[in-house]
Amino acid sequence: MPEALTGTPRLLNAITPSCTINNIGGTYTFTVGTESRGWQFIPSNNGAETVAVFRGYIDLGGLEREALTFFLQSAQAVNNQGYTTFTFGETIADVMDVFTKISLTDEDINHPRYDETEIYSPGYLDSVQDMEQVLWARHTELYHDNGWSSTQLLMASNQSIWGEGIGTSAGRIYFTRIVSLPAETVNFKVPQCCWQIVGTAVEEPDLTYIMRLRRDYELAQG
Repeated sequence: MPEALTGTPRLLNAITPSCTINNIGGTYTFTVGTESRGWQFIPSNNGAETVAVFRGYIDLGGLEREALTFFLQSAQAVNNQGYTTFTFGETIADVMDVFTKISLTDEDINHPRYDETEIYSPGYLDSVQDMEQVLWARHTELYHDNGWSSTQLLMASNQSIWGEGIGTSAGRIYFTRIVSLPAETVNFKVPQCCWQIVGTAVEEPDLTYIMRLRRDYELAQG
């Protein structure tokens, strides 16, 4: 087994692009000049007017081929600047950032929920994911106060973080950003994001690894 792959913590990251979402006569589009850059709109099932999604992944660099397990030690999604909009109100947007063992599909995000006013929360009872599939997740509610001197900057009114952070034998770790906007939101700017994970590759006993590999396969199959 290559010693260079094991024992030492590894920092892996990916950068995702910004986008600007506009509402013209009730139709949401990505503003000319930012284009979609990999972003896409999907149908909403949580009471939002529209939902914008970006999906990507971080390749674990051949650890799967070497039968190694990657144990996540920390994760974060860091924006290069704040969210901005011309819309005012108590809750302007919900943003879900999540690292998972499997890629979240449109059908997953639009799965019927107990409370349709809530944003999709992978791993919880109203999702189709098992918590074991969620390595790290963060939900942020954004709002704007009319009394602020900054006319566009949004602030977080609430934030929650969860996830198992356990080992994975998969070849990739997937990340997803879900932006849920209420009606009449205009010119909403989503910043660039650096998705970072730190973890260590470990050679586990054969039986332990095989059981983990089987479990990861079962989770991927839903």
